[in-house]
Amino acid sequence: MRQTLLIVMLGCLGVITLFSGALRAQSPRLGPWPGVRPLMHGGPDMFNFMSGKTVAGAPYSAQVNFERTQKLADGNFVEQKSSAMVYRDGQGRTRIEETRPTNSATPQRVVRIADSVGGVGYVLDPAKKTAYKFTLPSARSANSAQSPRSASNPNANSLSLGSKNMEGLFVQGTQTTRTIPAGQMGNAEAIQVSRTHWHSPDLSIDLRTETTDPLHGISTLSVTNISREEPASTLFEVPSDYTVVSGGPRGRRGSAAAAPAQ
Repeated sequence: MRQTLLIVMLGCLGVITLFSGALRAQSPRLGPWPGVRPLMHGGPDMFNFMSGKTVAGAPYSAQVNFERTQKLADGNFVEQKSSAMVYRDGQGRTRIEETRPTNSATPQRVVRIADSVGGVGYVLDPAKKTAYKFTLPSARSANSAQSPRSASNPNANSLSLGSKNMEGLFVQGTQTTRTIPAGQMGNAEAIQVSRTHWHSPDLSIDLRTETTDPLHGISTLSVTNISREEPASTLFEVPSDYTVVSGGPRGRRGSAAAAPAQ
């Protein structure tokens, strides 16, 4: 029961983060990082590569790879790797499939669907064939929630890295460095956090980001195996044999035997 609640709570947070990221303007990222923590432990926001307005007419599917390396004070190393599949259809609906390691022999699979057209999100638990449905934040409230992070930061500066081709797409690079002044968080000296990202204007996603943070190590997120074909519409629908539960783990548990019409 506890594991199911954790899946739903983290999954809902992930979909809201994904949807909120899809509403951000294409201004330089000067806010704090990593923002809402990704489901894949540590590192950059798992959904930050989908930043920008909701994109219609540019469908794709791809694999997202995450890596983080951190050197501890005693010389030990922490290395984490994970991957997910992401899909976006021509309407701008998105789906992320992530398989996470667990303490048991069976990995944990979580699927998140953000339907910005219908204004709803789903967290699918394939093991229990249950879909948790909730309302996505409106564009206005999501933009309002993001405004403190997108505000200009006097302790950050950005540098253009030019352009190049990556995964067959034209990308533009930016390096942003943020300085945490001495004493702001109990640090004796200033701390610098740098982030490099390569953005595809065509797909309106970041194909690669790398964050170097003395507190959390070096983390990278890369998008590979990109297909520009329209994904199957069924990927953005709840399977008919799932039970749909409204309100999440703490809300009203109304259910339906079949998926809602899309």
